Amino acid sequence: HRCAEDDWYNGYFIPKGTICIPNVMGMNKDPAVWGPDAQQFNPQGHLDKDGRLAQAPVNTKEESHATFGFGPRTCPGRHLANNSLFFSIASILWASHIRPARDKGGKEIVPDPSQIITGGLVM
Repeated sequence: HRCAEDDWYNGYFIPKGTICIPNVMGMNKDPAVWGPDAQQFNPQGHLDKDGRLAQAPVNTKEESHATFGFGPRTCPGRHLANNSLFFSIASILWASHIRPARDKGGKEIVPDPSQIITGGLVM
């Protein structure tokens, strides 16, 4: 994406022709959209007060995230990716007994999702 004309954003001057790279990770974890626990893994954050799938945020093509981009450069394979993930996960859940690992003493080892991704950088 390039800036089509000189612009100002939050006090920053953006000259015409500047390459702009959206911070998708920031958009997908924005507390203004997802609430104060946006940085935490919370599947309930996608449900409404009645426990049904909540309406997707504006400009996310009904996908509730911006992972596949937006505008004229939206990923053309997004439907294939979503369907492939759905069928893969459904097959794994159908065929597996998923349980936490156990340590030497037999105690369950529950993974901490906050330790999986510790940061990010958009360049």
